[in-house]
Amino acid sequence: MEKLVVMSDDGSPQEFPLIEKRLLIGRDESCKICLRDRSVSRHHATLMRVFRGFSIEDEQSTNGTKVNGTVITKRFLKHGDLIEVGKYRMRYIAQLPDR
Repeated sequence: MEKLVVMSDDGSPQEFPLIEKRLLIGRDESCKICLRDRSVSRHHATLMRVFRGFSIEDEQSTNGTKVNGTVITKRFLKHGDLIEVGKYRMRYIAQLPDR
């Protein structure tokens, strides 16, 4: 199962399992991944299941979304990609189930 690991200010990671087909990242409480900082737009970016992985799309956020240091509008994620949303850094972890 894929997950998103968010590094907080104190350095402790917070993990979000990516179970749903669509997850909204943002400052608004309705977001599945809620990041409470003014550097994050209310509806900042969306993670969407695509085939056997996920893509991320910026939702016209004020400060933009970066993947591996590059500003993106939409991008398919690979295992280990570093996502930056406002002041937050997140790591995309793709784990295939054991067979």
